[in-house]
Amino acid sequence: MVAGQATLQLINATFVICLNLYMAKEGYNDPEIGAFASLRFLAIMLLAFPLGFFIKGKALKPLFIISGITVPLFALLLTQAVGNHDNTQINLYMLLWGVSFALMRVSSLPFVLRNVQPEFQQEAISLNYSTWSFTMFLAGIFGFVSLTYFPHVFSEAALLKGSSIIGFVSLVFFIAIGKKEIVNKEEKKTTFNLKLYDWPSILKALAPNLIIAVGAGLTIQFINLFFYNVYGMDTSTFSLIVSLTAILIFGAALITPYIKKRFDYEIGITFVQSLAILCLIILATTQFYSHLGIALIIAVVFFIIRQPLMNMAGPITTDLAMNYVGKKNHEIIAALSVSMWSGSWFISGQIFKWLRSMDLDYVYIFLITAVLYIVAVFMYYLLIKSYKKRMLNA
Repeated sequence: MVAGQATLQLINATFVICLNLYMAKEGYNDPEIGAFASLRFLAIMLLAFPLGFFIKGKALKPLFIISGITVPLFALLLTQAVGNHDNTQINLYMLLWGVSFALMRVSSLPFVLRNVQPEFQQEAISLNYSTWSFTMFLAGIFGFVSLTYFPHVFSEAALLKGSSIIGFVSLVFFIAIGKKEIVNKEEKKTTFNLKLYDWPSILKALAPNLIIAVGAGLTIQFINLFFYNVYGMDTSTFSLIVSLTAILIFGAALITPYIKKRFDYEIGITFVQSLAILCLIILATTQFYSHLGIALIIAVVFFIIRQPLMNMAGPITTDLAMNYVGKKNHEIIAALSVSMWSGSWFISGQIFKWLRSMDLDYVYIFLITAVLYIVAVFMYYLLIKSYKKRMLNA
């Protein structure tokens, strides 16, 4: 499952690096790019919650196989639609691409929790997260080499189409999952009843993640536009920076279980994320003195440092949320988390579109993200205290 997911994530990573800049070079402005990008997350938001209930008691392999077919297909069609400047098709394929990704994203974490022994849960969650950074590294390196040394052969469009074609290889891995997937047959008998879930605990566990998601949606999905418009950084250079960052993120994902076991949630979440917020503020404020040569160096350095710090906390916050809500709420909180994150990025895309249409500088948009992160970290601190108090009273 992880290998198949990584193959599909290669598409996602390439699109994160290239798609915005490809659209910008095709003549689309920031508000238009923000509007298009948000539609993908709208689709995931609408599908994730009902899908989370649907998968209870069911084998997940068929959903992975469907995703392995549709994600590469709609990615190819989307790339072609951008080249043809067909806005109607861009909207359609953004939505369908989001739906296809939702099948994999909602199912992957429940698959891990079902098929991994509890004592190895944190390691399995970290492995599941590490596929993103690993594929970002591959996509970044390939993008840099291709666009720098073979510019007459490769372009942003060629990279997008190439990664989409490679994505079909995910089917080999998904089919190889076999028939030993662990499924709780009793869950099939469960009727749809919202009262079955511990909603106070679910909402409390998801609230800080929601705030982080909104902030991330304002920054992460448009960071390449920041470097392109403020510093004139092209796709090849940005790809190299992303690949270097991905190495650190991958390493951070591997040591996350050690951080959690050695320092517990306080250090693993609140302290690490606080450092990441500081890096974001330093990165954002370089726009104030972007005319100085040192500004770009500072922006790049703190972007590279920030990414692993923020991503390191991801598996730990997931582990905290899953432990806090209890086993019976695992599928629904996994679905809600994907739906909420995607919904937040849809909202953030619309906000970004509105702010950029008013010519608000990137620095102020990123500082809004920093404020949201600060609020979220404080909420995680309260959640950790609540969880530890519950464990003492259990």
